[in-house]
Parts: sequence; structure tokens; C-alpha cells
Amino acid sequence: MPDPALRPIDVIDGASIKGRKGLYVLGCFDQRITFYSQQVRGLALIHALAEQDYLREKPRVAVIGGGAAGLAAAAAAALASDSEVVLFEAADDLLKLQMGTDRRKLDPHIYNWPRSGADDPVADLPILDWEAGPSSNVRDDVVRQFEDVAGRRGNLVVLKRHRVTGARELDAGGYELTVFDKAAGRLRTEAFQIVILAFGFGLEASETVHGIGDKSYWDNAGIPGAEFRGRANPHYFVSGSGDGGLIDFVAAASKDFDHAAMIQAVTSYPNMEPVKTELLAIETEARHAKVLGDPFNLFEAFSDRIGPLIQANGLVTHLARQLRPGVQMTLQTRDESVFTLGSSILNRLAVVATIIACQTTEGHGFNHLTCENFSRVAGYKPAADEPTYKLNCDGQIVTADEVIVRRGTDRDSVRQPFSDLLTGYEAQHCDWLDRLGEATLIPKLSNDAQDFFRELARSAHVAGSRRRIALAQAAMPMIVHLSAVGEEIRWAGAHNPDRIAEAWDDGSAFDATLAQGPEALGSIAGAILRVAVHAPQARVHATPLDWLEPWRQLTAMSPYGGGILMPKLVGDNPGGGAQIRIATGGARLATMVHRALDKWLLARIDAHLTSFFLTGEDQGAYVDLEIHSSLRNLMRGTWTTWREAFTDDSALLGRFLRLVVSASDDDGDAVQVLVGRSKLKQIIGGTALSLAIAAVWGQTSPRGMRPGNLLRQLAGNEHTGHGCAPDRILGKRPSLSADTHNWQTSFVLLALEGSLDLARKAEAPFAIVEAGQPSLAETTGSGPMMMWISQEFIDALAGGVGALKALIEEVERQYTLPMLEAIERLGETT
Repeated sequence: MPDPALRPIDVIDGASIKGRKGLYVLGCFDQRITFYSQQVRGLALIHALAEQDYLREKPRVAVIGGGAAGLAAAAAAALASDSEVVLFEAADDLLKLQMGTDRRKLDPHIYNWPRSGADDPVADLPILDWEAGPSSNVRDDVVRQFEDVAGRRGNLVVLKRHRVTGARELDAGGYELTVFDKAAGRLRTEAFQIVILAFGFGLEASETVHGIGDKSYWDNAGIPGAEFRGRANPHYFVSGSGDGGLIDFVAAASKDFDHAAMIQAVTSYPNMEPVKTELLAIETEARHAKVLGDPFNLFEAFSDRIGPLIQANGLVTHLARQLRPGVQMTLQTRDESVFTLGSSILNRLAVVATIIACQTTEGHGFNHLTCENFSRVAGYKPAADEPTYKLNCDGQIVTADEVIVRRGTDRDSVRQPFSDLLTGYEAQHCDWLDRLGEATLIPKLSNDAQDFFRELARSAHVAGSRRRIALAQAAMPMIVHLSAVGEEIRWAGAHNPDRIAEAWDDGSAFDATLAQGPEALGSIAGAILRVAVHAPQARVHATPLDWLEPWRQLTAMSPYGGGILMPKLVGDNPGGGAQIRIATGGARLATMVHRALDKWLLARIDAHLTSFFLTGEDQGAYVDLEIHSSLRNLMRGTWTTWREAFTDDSALLGRFLRLVVSASDDDGDAVQVLVGRSKLKQIIGGTALSLAIAAVWGQTSPRGMRPGNLLRQLAGNEHTGHGCAPDRILGKRPSLSADTHNWQTSFVLLALEGSLDLARKAEAPFAIVEAGQPSLAETTGSGPMMMWISQEFIDALAGGVGALKALIEEVERQYTLPMLEAIERLGETT
């Protein structure tokens, strides 16, 4: 699947104002507004500008607004260029809104629920990264990283308490900003070639309705608090159908609201799969209806189609237990439908479940009012036991103990200084949103942008998030997150599959998350097991009950897997799966991983053998044989030919390596998992043995099909061969089972685990059939010709080309004798 992120040219098109060169609007007119989505928009815009060479001439850049989008854009611009970047923020602190509460939770992906990956707690951004948690914690983590960028780069100027009050386009190009310096109490002007408007959406009103003081959504006091003393039936009135209003409706109805606990309860409740499927179907229908201009009542769809499902699975009963005793809830919206497409599916589900809980729990109640505006009834003075507020909702009179108004922010005031420059932009941007659809609603950071900023951050030695620092302190692993969505496997992490072999480098660590079980993930599961069992350090986050037994059969219990240990299984989800690198079929993804690992092994084999052929040095005793320089030189020429064949044909390389470590001609996971870093000594040793004999034989090359992994051309005939160094043959040591194994090739070149002398019972040449010798060739002559490391072979290698050639010729002669005798006996009996 192609990268789901917008192309750089589309990102610039969406942020540009027609006819206004160098002026960009960042997230102020978009639909899905979350802390995370605004960061992605900021990073994507700067990457697009850099990729399209807009920053090459070092333009002076102004970023107006110190919110999530502004901080991301300013930090990214400072890293991506040597331009001077100036961030203007009217408040006295960056991310001012998020400072106010530790009871509101910020979660990077939860608004995408029930889509795949929504429960990932990690933003997984290349800079200004963070992990789900209280908004004040997230704010502190992001600001610390931003200040680190500013301190290390030196081209980022942060001007707090500076309000931009106007902007005009200059005839010579660029823009002049009028800035009010609150500390100095004066205006000044500054010129910039690029201006990025990230002023956001303004602040909530302090008194939306006359006589009712509003409490900010981001203030701890803004969250509905403890029970009203003496109220048997506390009545809450909530105004607004956006996410803020929906969240506070649930909070007001709950006796002890915990935002994080609410998210956890709804998203991970048992038996939710049918609910998720229906939620996504409703979403698709609603968006399609919007495009066509057809009516669609979201609340009716949720009530009629989702309500019965969540009553049946118990979610409504669960939330009913969380209700305030006797609570009476009123939700006032301007539209007849309680829900709009601008709100998240998760919050809509929580609200409809809470409404049904109120309606079905004795002593509780729910009422929905539709009106454009409401007001306090003049002259109402409640007695001690009466509700605090009496409200007039377009003629409907209701009372409430608490009123929560979530009517959004004052967008007009923050746009006013730029109104002339913004003429026509809103309509232009709406067309862009409709044209590109889902990619704009849930913005993604492209693979190129991720790599671009990660490399810049590394080069600048920028500190990461608290999570990344903690991981780095524990030896930062290569992180991979795999999940199945239909027939598709999604691969997420900091690296593409073609870099997976870096997990095998010295000192590296590997950390994989498998979101589903073996059946869902399919063949990629075996590839991940292969990575993990050979990595210096490895940990797999998955459900142990799903994975323990299948992987035990491929490792500790495998008849081929001597010395292969199962990786550590941890039953949790550490996150890191947000930025999808690739999404494709499991078989294709597994092939990509196996090829990358085989390529890593080929490089290590080549480096070791090349040095050995030239100098005779065998660091680590991988070859563990003394070979004469004349023979090493001949082997070097043969290896050059083989290596070129392996480089050109990945399937040929994969087959050769599988058969080197195994006596089996199988290509499944049971054999494939053996082929790795921890078997490098056997692989190099087995390859060297095969090369020594092939160099003397001539016309011997790797084979890419069954049977075997070698092919010898002799007098116009093809002879198949198996060069290997297995730990086990059907669960037994090779010295005990090689003679009885069902070899399928004409010859076998066998190296044993750590042993240089196979002929334990005799010191005769190979395959001579006599009493008291291992029966490695059947007396009828029907078995393969087998060669292994005996004392004679060791001596011949040290003697050089002539000595080895003479020994092999004698072996062949001795091998043919019983075969000819068998043929003669066969002729006598016919």
C-alpha cells in the first residue's frame, strides 16, 4: 500500500492562500483538531516547504501562535534550515491551555477509535514526541523538547507576551507584521519572507451566557466536581455537541469521573467487535450522505443500531454503575441531532451509553433540548433546596444545579488581525478538504518526513521525549509494531522492513509488538521470530497464551532447533505503532524481512571469508581449519562467483542458507527460524567446507530448487548436493543420525557442531563401506556420496590443492565400487 500521507505538494496547497506567496495557514480551518493532529500538520508543512526548496534561500520565518501546531512548525523550521525562525505567542507561556489541568487526558490516537492503532499510547513523532497522560504532563514534556531545540540550534527566537495585531503584504515580497510587546507596552513592525499563521481557535468566553460564569475546559475546575450536598437528584445542564461538550456530559453524569479510566472502559470492554464494525459502518454512511447533501441523523443511528449492542454486551450496565446517584441530565444542542461528524466516535459512544444508562436506571433521567440560544430567567432567586439556575431555552423552561457551556471558542477575534489576507481562504480550504477527504481529517506524517526529522534531530543531538530518553537509557531497541487489518499487515516503527537486520548488529536490541495472534498475522510471525531469536537482546509484546505454544514448537521443541531459545514474551502494549511504514500482505512482508536478514548474513559471510582467503586469519575460529594458501586462493575465486549469484538472486541465497543450517529440504518456519546471527559460525564453517570441495571439483555452484542447495556438472550430467552444518537431524546429533537420514541428493558435504573429526569409529577415508565403520553410504550403493571433516580431510586441506584433489578422487573411487558391485549383482539376478 502506498504511503497514506499527503504529498508535499498537497500539504502546501492546503496551507497556501491563493495569491499570497509565502503565507501559510496551519490547522486553523481544519476539521479534526487534536493536540497530535496539529503537531502532524506543523511537521508536514515544514517538511513540504523544505522538500520543495522553499527554505533553501534562508528566508526569515515567522510563526504566529505557541500552541501545538506553532511549536511543531517552529521547531521543525529551525531544524530544517538555517533561517531565522521567530515564534510569537501572546500569552506568557507556551502551550498555555494545557498547563491548567491534570484531570484532562491527552491521548495521541484515541480519536481514531475504533480504527486500528487507536489504543497506541505513544505519539511516535520524530520531534516533540509524547505519551498519553494528563495534559499538564504532556505539555511539560513537549515544551522541554522544544526549548532543547531552541537552545541547540540558535536560530529559533521565542517571543512570549507578543501579540501580532496586524499583517500586510509588502510590494517587494514578504510581509510586515505589527507586533505589540506587552512587556514594553509598545508596537513595532518586523518583516518576514514566510509567515505561518498558527493562531489556533481563540479562547473560550468567560461568560457565554449572561449571568453564568464559564469554566475553561482546560481548567481542573472546569470538570464537573463532587456531588451537591443535600441534592437527591442533582441536575446538570450541558450545552454543546462538540467533543468538549460530550466529554463533560459523561463527566457530569459520573460520580467519580476519570478521563483515562473512561477511555479505557469504553475502548477495551469485552465483546466490542460487533460494536466497532457497526460504528465504522455508520461513520461511512454519514460521511457519504454529507458528500451527497442527504440528511443523516447520527444520534438516531447510534441509538437504534448501537444501543442494542452495548446493552447486550454489558457496557451500558457498566456505565450505569458509575452514575451519580439520582442524576438528571439535560443536553442542549443547536441541531436536532445530538451528534455531529466533527466529534469523535469514541465520545459519541460514551455519551449514547450514558444516556441509555440514565434512561434505564431507576431514579435517573435524560432530556435533550434543541434551541439556538438560552438565557437565565430574570428575577429567579432559588430557595435553599431549589436548583441554582432557571433557564429559558427558546421558551422551554428548565432548572439546573450546574450549567456547563461548551460552545467553542471565539474564532473571529483571533482571525481579525489577518482578515484581509485570509479573504477567500476558508472556501478554498473547504474545497481542498473535500477533494482529499480522509487524508486531511486524520493527518499522517509521511515516511520521508519521519526520516527527515529523525535525522535532523540526531544530527543536532536534540533530546527526545521522556519515553525516548528512558528507552535510550535502557539501550534503545529497534521497535516494530505489527497489526492485522483485514488481509493487510501494518508495519510501524522507526525503520522500514528493509532495515530490520540492524537488530542483529552487536549491542543492538529488538522490541516487537504483535497486536493479534498467529492466525491473524500469518507468515510474518515466523519472520519476526527469526529476528527475535537471533537478536543480541529481544523482547516481544504479545498475548502469551496465543504465542507461547506455537513458538515453543519452533524453538525449544523443534527437531531442528538445537540452541535456539524462544524470545521473552511480555503481555502488554508499549505503543509505538502510530506511524505506519508499510501496509501489505503478510507473505510479502515476511519475504521482505527474510531477504533483509539473508542479506545481512551474506555480508558477514563475505567479510569473514574474504579476510580468511587473503590472510589466513580466522577470527573467532569460524572456519576452524588450516587451509593452504593455494587452496584458499582457489576458494576465493569460487566464492566470488557464488557471492555474485547470491547478490543477484535472493531466493537462491535464502535456500542455500536454510540448507546450510539444516539437514531438511523444507522451507517453512521450522527451518527458516534457524538461519541467523547465532548460527553464523555453523553457516561460515559449512560454507567453507562446501567451497573447499567445490573449488577442487570445479563446475559446482549453488542450487535454487529442490533437492539440495548445490549442483555439480559432471560429464554433461547434473548431480545435486547438500552442503550443511546442522545442529540436529530429526532431533538427534548428526553423528548419530546422518547415516540413517533420508538424504535426497547425490552427495552430502557435512560439517558437525564444533567437531573436526566425524570418523569416531574409524580413520579410514570417507564412505568406504567396511565392518566397524559408520554406515554413511548404504552397502547397495544407493545412498549419497558423503564427505565430512575427518583427520584425512584436515591434513589434505593443510597440504593444498593437490592433496585435497587426490583425497577426493580416492573418495569418489571408493564410493563408486559398491555402487558398481550393486549394479552387477542386480544384473546377475535379472
